[in-house]
Formats: sequence, structure tokens, C-alpha cells
Amino acid sequence: MPTIEENGLTISYGEAGEGSVLVLLHAAGSTGAQWRGVLGELDGRYHTLTPDLWGHGRTSFWPEPNTLLHDDQADLLKRILDEVGVESFDLVGHSYGGGTAIRFVLEHPEMVRSLVLIEPMVACFLRELGETEALDELEGIQNDFKRLLDAEGPEAAWKGFLDFRNEPGTWDGYEEKTRQNFIRRTPAQLANFNANANNRTTVAEMDLIKHPTLVIRGIDTSLYDMRMSEIVADKIPGAKFLIIEDAGHMSPLTHPARVTREILDHIEGR
Repeated sequence: MPTIEENGLTISYGEAGEGSVLVLLHAAGSTGAQWRGVLGELDGRYHTLTPDLWGHGRTSFWPEPNTLLHDDQADLLKRILDEVGVESFDLVGHSYGGGTAIRFVLEHPEMVRSLVLIEPMVACFLRELGETEALDELEGIQNDFKRLLDAEGPEAAWKGFLDFRNEPGTWDGYEEKTRQNFIRRTPAQLANFNANANNRTTVAEMDLIKHPTLVIRGIDTSLYDMRMSEIVADKIPGAKFLIIEDAGHMSPLTHPARVTREILDHIEGR
């Protein structure tokens, strides 16, 4: 994987294929490798960039975890694009990566051709709109992670989080190497919670996004993911909204063929 070394920190990203540039941003606790199924479906027909965001994969941890923001993740993407020499591209963001994708579009609208958001993480919208039931559910999951981390250690914290995000038994089904990778990224997960809690994006700013936008969610997902997806789809002018009937939150992993088809239909039909 290509890397950029800067100020003692490493930025890592995947790069494959040729042609029009397509950037895919991963969920929290994951890496750019989460898109391998989608990349297989694309079969090299796009020039894809799959960054490891700060604290994920082979990219360095953010130096001061309590200060990490989605703006910093968006700056990481801009650094990669400058390195590769990309001037315009189509952008896909999943969950945490969706929150970063929105920040990037607001900061660099001229670079983005189209936007796909898969259950984007914008807890700030739930807070701004007073969606207390959904916000309580989200904060409960994050507080459970912290409580289990303090009481029983990182393995218990990740087991609870990943079994909720995927399905019961997910953690037990992982190989030991995979479990250790998650445990190693525990500080990054706490930094992600901070970035979500301090996301400065406002609902009103969604009106500034004029790009062709598709918002996707699974039918079998959390209340907070449902509401965040619905709010974003409602507030971005002209956005299309799609529910994948048999999918949950991790649809890029569980339904790569369907997700790829929807991405292609959107960016090629824009």
C-alpha cells in the first residue's frame, strides 16, 4: 500500500484500477480494506483510493486523540488527493467515513462530482434536532464500550460493540489476529467517539450540498442509523434515498455486489 510520511506520521491508502477516480471511506474500527468486496465487483474499471483514516490500518494514531475531528480526517483525504494528483472524483463514505465525506464536500465542493453516503455518522444532527431516543441509543453504545473497557478490558468492549454492529457471535468468529488488530486500535476508537461528539456540521449546511447524492441504509439497522440516514437524505437537495431490504449497517461487507451496483448506477447515471 502507498504511504505518505509527514511530520513523523504515516498516512496509508490503497490504490487500484484505472480511469475515473472513486474514493471510498471506511467505517470506524475498520480500514480501507473493508472495501475489498466492492473493489472485486468493480474489477479495475475505476481508479480507486481507499484511505486508512487516522488511527486505522497502517495510518498513524492521531497525536492527541481527544482533539481528533472529522475535519482532520477530511484533511487526510485532501493530502492523499494532492499526493496522487487528483482534481475531481466521486466520493463514497460509510458510517464514520460518511461523516468525514460530508465534511470534505463542504470544505472542497469543487472537487467532488457525486456523493454516496451509506448510513453516515452525523450524531450532531440528532443532537441539533432533539432526537433524544435515537441519540440515547447511540450514546448508550459508546458508553457501553467505555464501561466494558474500564471494567473488563478491550476484548469485552470490542465484543459488545462489534456484535451489535454486525450480529451476535461476530467477535467469537474472528481469528485471533483480527481480534488483536481491533484491540490495538482501542485508542483510535475513543478518538472516533470524540470526533463524532464534536462534529461541527449543521443541518442547515446540508442545503449547500448541490452534488448528485445517494443515501443508502439497510433495513435491519439501529434506530440512530435509520434517523441519521433519513435526515441527511431529507436535507440534501434532490438526494435519492435507498433502503436495502435484507442488509444491516455493514452492507459494504455483507452485500458488496448490491452496494457496488447502486454506487455505479448513481455515479454513472448522474
